[in-house]
Amino acid sequence: MVISQTTLGELYMSLSLEEIKGLNLYLQKNTVGKHNTLLSLHKYLCDAKLTKQLEQLETEALKAELFGGDRTSVSKLTTYNNLLTNHIKDFLILSKIQEKNIYTETLWGEILIERRLKRNLLLKISNFKFDLYKDSYALMKKFFHDRESFFYEYISLTKKNYKKMIIALLDHNYSFNNYVDFYLMEQGNSYLSLSKQINHDVQGELEFYVNQVNKLIDSKNSLVKVQALMLSLTIDNNEDNYYNLARTFKEKFSHFSLEINIQLYPALINYGTNKIKKGRDEFNEENYRIFSIVDKGKNLFKQGFFSVMRILAYILLELRYGTIEKAEQLLEESLKVLAADQRDSFQNLIESCVAFAQEDYKLSLRKISTINPADSIYYYPQYKIMLIKCYIMLADIDRMQAEQENFYKYLNNCKNIQEDASRRHKLYIKYSQYLTEARYEYLTHYMKKRIENALLHTSPYFTEKHWVRERFCYLQQKFDEPKA
Repeated sequence: MVISQTTLGELYMSLSLEEIKGLNLYLQKNTVGKHNTLLSLHKYLCDAKLTKQLEQLETEALKAELFGGDRTSVSKLTTYNNLLTNHIKDFLILSKIQEKNIYTETLWGEILIERRLKRNLLLKISNFKFDLYKDSYALMKKFFHDRESFFYEYISLTKKNYKKMIIALLDHNYSFNNYVDFYLMEQGNSYLSLSKQINHDVQGELEFYVNQVNKLIDSKNSLVKVQALMLSLTIDNNEDNYYNLARTFKEKFSHFSLEINIQLYPALINYGTNKIKKGRDEFNEENYRIFSIVDKGKNLFKQGFFSVMRILAYILLELRYGTIEKAEQLLEESLKVLAADQRDSFQNLIESCVAFAQEDYKLSLRKISTINPADSIYYYPQYKIMLIKCYIMLADIDRMQAEQENFYKYLNNCKNIQEDASRRHKLYIKYSQYLTEARYEYLTHYMKKRIENALLHTSPYFTEKHWVRERFCYLQQKFDEPKA
């Protein structure tokens, strides 16, 4: 068996270099023996990890190294593996205690309550600091603090402090209700969002969540209100609630904790994207503003915020609403965090878009054509869309038609692409064939009217509708408007 497929191996695979150094010191202090087999096992596994051999290391090699491979070596290795696993568990838990996170601080409070240690409990309560927006798990933290405050009054009870204990009890209940409401809506949002992915029937639970939203949408607690607004967007796409949530995000982004912003950011972007797909072009600019806020806060490339498709969408919006220089800067920053197998194709795609925005269509075509067809799968629709646009602007009708046919076949054969996305791309293929000057000149008045109607904001949205509209208007002005 490969060691990386065991419990111990999985633990070592997850350890950082800093954690390995700390674990090494911990084991030296907490294990003894002239021939310290436990420490030898640890060092052997560390060396394998540092030399990137851990994924291939066999348990047979470990037995031979530590015990010479005799008959009893199997049970010996199992015993030492279990011992080392328990030591790592203790080490990691102690590391978390030193971080003073919400869970270890809560555990300490529970120990003080259980032992009725009034002085220690008072000291903990006195040192409590709270920021509703910035603190991680803020409402959980507040609930456990109020619980400790109540129990302090309870174990210090005299006739004089009955009123204080009652007030502490009410605070405890209030913070508990806030925490429960927040958590229920957070989980409800996840449940409904995931259910949409597989068309899972949620009718049985939907009424409960609708009632929760109606009850809490005007909550005095800002975090509860934010969760209610997000859940509302998931349930019924209420536009007023979107703008309320977007306004809160814009005003409070720098004040909210990382966890809250990581929840808000995709919720707002996804809402805007869905509106765009329904023909609401103004949400392109709305999404651009959301992206810009995250970018300004230097969170764009952080874990939880970054995704390839989001950064691609932002760069394309930057080319439309911002500057080419900023788009190029975003590309440069993206290449530092992208996976190696996606880097070259992403770079060529964006550089093609930039060249297109600069009206250098030959360069744009050269860049998009540089992408290895095997790598284009990561951005296939955008890859084909750019090829077609380039051939339109270079008036290469034969190649344009060939790419349109290839794209159409791909859409019919690809099982992973959603039906709605396929429809939008097919409409793009349909209308893009009329956008070369040579084809436009032969269009009938009836056909031009049909295209004009399709390009109205009230007509169904399709891929690159904004650009198709711009290109069609240019052709109308050039060929149809009377010359002065």
